[in-house]
Amino acid sequence: MKAKQPKFANPKNSTNCINCKKKMKFYRLQKNISQEYLAELSDLHRNQIGLMERAESNSLIMNIENVANSLGIKLINLLKDPPNELNC
Repeated sequence: MKAKQPKFANPKNSTNCINCKKKMKFYRLQKNISQEYLAELSDLHRNQIGLMERAESNSLIMNIENVANSLGIKLINLLKDPPNELNC
């Protein structure tokens, strides 16, 4: 059986990715640092920062969002602190 394509396989169609890329660029520009320097600070290739800011990269947030969609829950439920009764 072939796995079905995630609902938001394209990062350009993901609201969370769009919001994340806008925030990422906003904070980078606010700190007046280049993509290259941010990449160095983040231990990423400089091209990856540009891809992320343009939502052209299937970044971690995109993968987490796909998992959340597959579980039928909102992304925030995977990112926020777990409830006390959760024993993982």
